[in-house]
Amino acid sequence: MRQASQSSLAFGRSLRTFVSVVIGITAGGGLYLWQGNPHLAIAAFVIVAHAATVIVHCHRAALHDVHLRRELVDMQINAGFRRFLRLIADPYFWWSLFFGIATIDIACWFAGLHDPLKLGLIAVAWGIISVMLGYDVTLLYPTTRCRGCGYQLIGLLDETDPRQSLTCPECGRTWSKAQLCLVPPGYRKQAATASGGGNGKDEARPEPGKVAA
Repeated sequence: MRQASQSSLAFGRSLRTFVSVVIGITAGGGLYLWQGNPHLAIAAFVIVAHAATVIVHCHRAALHDVHLRRELVDMQINAGFRRFLRLIADPYFWWSLFFGIATIDIACWFAGLHDPLKLGLIAVAWGIISVMLGYDVTLLYPTTRCRGCGYQLIGLLDETDPRQSLTCPECGRTWSKAQLCLVPPGYRKQAATASGGGNGKDEARPEPGKVAA
């Protein structure tokens, strides 16, 4: 079961990468046919393919019920400043930001754009795009798993205690129901469905970022 799930996840990642590459080839090939300049075509491929990869990933992470998202935004754990702190504490965000700036600026330089001011403006523009995309991914959803290691905590839940705190037997971290977005209790059923049944660890991936107390 685990191998099947891991194969499915790997296929999903491969498919998103394939889609991004196809989009990049389309942009680069079209520009080459239009301008006949291989440098511009390669630069367009790199820029568009990289941007598509980031956008496809963020779009997939945001594919949830709109009504649920609106309710989750109002929860204290998803307050704007907490989401921003999760964003800047996430090393993957900084990797994506600096790698994206380097990739796009190098592609522009390769295409013949050598003006430092323009390259700097492109870097700033990509930085703004990265923050906007990354911020959307920081919204925490209901889960019955430890946000640190992904261990299944559903067996420890007490339905009658909305103030219950759960200590993960795997990593030792403690989470309140508010931090797991299980308050109000109406989210309990959806969280269990999203997290998968049973106890213990399985193939689910821990959520990125740290939860601000």
